[in-house]
Amino acid sequence: MTCPSEMLERALRCGQGEGTLDNLAPRRLDDHQRPLHGAEPALLLRVDSEQNVVGLDGTGLDQVGFNRDAASVQDILTEADPPEVLRAACARALVGERTQLRIRWRGQDFFGQVLPVLGQDGRVGFADGLFFTAPKGRPDGEASALTQLLNHVAGMVYRCQNDEAWTMDLVSDGCLALTGYTVEELHNNSKVAFGDLVHPDDVDWLWEKCQANLEAQRFCSNQYRIIDAAGQTRWVWDRAQGVYDKAGELLYIEGLITDITEEKRAEEVRKTLEEQLRQSQKMEVVGQLAGGISHDFNNLLSVISVNASMMLLELDAQSPMRGFVEQVQGAVERSSTLINQLLAFSRKQVTQPRVFAPAGAVDRLQLMLSRGLGEKIVLRTSAQPATGNVRMDPVQFEQIVLNLAINARDAMPEGGELRIELSCTEVQESRPLQVASLAKGAYVALSLHDDGCGMDADTLERAFEPFFTTKPGGTSTGLGLATVKAIVEQHGGGIEVRSRPDAGTSFTVYLPRVALRSEQPEPSSARQPLGGDETLLLVEDEALVLLAATTNLERLGYRVLSASSGVDALAVAQRFDGPIDLLITDVVMPRMNGLELADRLRRSRPTLRVLFMSGYSKGDIAEYDVINEDVQLLAKPYTLEILATRVREALVPVRSHASW
Repeated sequence: MTCPSEMLERALRCGQGEGTLDNLAPRRLDDHQRPLHGAEPALLLRVDSEQNVVGLDGTGLDQVGFNRDAASVQDILTEADPPEVLRAACARALVGERTQLRIRWRGQDFFGQVLPVLGQDGRVGFADGLFFTAPKGRPDGEASALTQLLNHVAGMVYRCQNDEAWTMDLVSDGCLALTGYTVEELHNNSKVAFGDLVHPDDVDWLWEKCQANLEAQRFCSNQYRIIDAAGQTRWVWDRAQGVYDKAGELLYIEGLITDITEEKRAEEVRKTLEEQLRQSQKMEVVGQLAGGISHDFNNLLSVISVNASMMLLELDAQSPMRGFVEQVQGAVERSSTLINQLLAFSRKQVTQPRVFAPAGAVDRLQLMLSRGLGEKIVLRTSAQPATGNVRMDPVQFEQIVLNLAINARDAMPEGGELRIELSCTEVQESRPLQVASLAKGAYVALSLHDDGCGMDADTLERAFEPFFTTKPGGTSTGLGLATVKAIVEQHGGGIEVRSRPDAGTSFTVYLPRVALRSEQPEPSSARQPLGGDETLLLVEDEALVLLAATTNLERLGYRVLSASSGVDALAVAQRFDGPIDLLITDVVMPRMNGLELADRLRRSRPTLRVLFMSGYSKGDIAEYDVINEDVQLLAKPYTLEILATRVREALVPVRSHASW
């Protein structure tokens, strides 16, 4: 039986993180005959080399009916129960060994130790016994002031067996606050075994680690989870050590367990904040990268796209070259999508929001989706009557649908069904979703349901993280859902996801519903772009873009005056005597930007209409004051059809909004 003083010492050392515990040295007395007074134990006795009691003291003497008279002091040995245990412990102490034991006197249980005492000559001259009362109803006793100190240690001081139940021989009162169970309930597994409190996910590794440390006689320090009496999960820090006999055999384990749940929660919050910071920094870097390359990248794509479009118009339907040109055009579209995705989730994408009906947009996407999804996937669409309108860039809405549909396709490699549904819904009170929280109000709900492989909880948690993908290397950028998230958040919406492994996935996108009517007719699906005979002044500082746009606009019937800078454009306009119907100008140009050019030209041509172009990101042209609803802005890259359509819109007095 371990003495509480030793238990306390070990507990405190465990609490300080010490890995070893030196044996306590035998005490040295200056006076062999000095009586024992003022000690904490209930019974203290001193035995000489002849096993005669030469000292007796303690607060428990009256309790068991002993006194300090010479006539009765020897009874302390003869009346010990069992006496041979006490005499054997004294004999071992007289040869330098210490013994822990439990013993009884006149019906009262005591626990304690017998230890050697050195004289002035350095030899063992006495054996001292220190015994503490073991009150009834309390396992092994926690009496005395030292025991009270054990109970005052923050956490649970314990001694346990090295079995899978971690059977507790001794626990301090701190067990109640830690586990919700009392000393009596934990002692000897009377109600619950401590091993059963360990979280199921932590049992195996904890056992293996403890056995390895005990076998090597190393200090054990582990952080793991327990489930308390109330069913709550708590994090604990367990610092323990084995107690061994002289042969190195493990007797039991002693240690200290403290509650670190709050520290763990604070650590999780810190990790979350750090991850959010890293994510924000990563997005900032990506946004800067995308914004930096977007101008040159989009200029080149515009050249390729416009010329490819014109080639397709010129080639016969049976021409063997059509397939090659269509591949070029497809590559341009994928490249444009990639740069727009980068700009979208960094909130630097050029957009042209207007009010439109999502139901019409989904109808127009059906043919494209059917081809893109493949023959193995059945596409079904449905929309409630009077679904309503939203205000956003229709291209961004298409990005949402296409990205979610592609994800659904990839989740059904063996085929299945994709259902796209549109409905209107009223949110009565704010509620959180996987992406954002919905405020009270009216929404258009876009839902995509697939029969695919689904997602587990860990994958679902990271689904909207940029660059995260579960698809084979090189087949995905990991930007699809990140782009959807950025667009939806930008428009005050939210996303709800329901998914289980092998049970499919449902994405529901909520976009604020607007009561306004559609601002302009939906674009025609005709492939032949519209032309005209008006005079256009085209200003572009990128030579290839200027050449491609000039050539193709002229093919559409327009008279095109071209210039490579704002200064050159002023000179061209001054030399031209006739009317100029439309100025098409890049926003960012050296020496004179597009806004300054438009202002200068309107002084002499007040009715001049203007269509701005830019391949830069939002942040790069924010200072030019062209991001407002009264300015028409054409984002690069563009196809010939888009260029022709936007030119006609600018020439006809139809209001068209531009934003980002």
